[in-house]
Amino acid sequence: MYPLPGTSAAATWRSSLISSVVLFEYGRPGARHSRYVGSVRWGWSRTAGKSDVQLVPLAEASNAGVSPEFTAAVTLWNGFNAADPRNAPARLPVMVIPTQ
Repeated sequence: MYPLPGTSAAATWRSSLISSVVLFEYGRPGARHSRYVGSVRWGWSRTAGKSDVQLVPLAEASNAGVSPEFTAAVTLWNGFNAADPRNAPARLPVMVIPTQ
């Protein structure tokens, strides 16, 4: 992630929109439950070829869970795997994030 408003005007990177969520986990070990409490969104954008950075203000995305965009991103993340540096070419799954 490169949320750098100082990106040069020639760069193709034109925005960074960020979502953060609160995930509440509870219950006894072996019987844990997870519940998303809410989410916020913020970031920046600019016009192609210009350095006119505009901040995207912090705003509530949801007060009762997560947005559909966040769920889509988590679903994509949960499908990733990474190279095992101690056992190439083996691959390891990423930490799975709840989608609900």
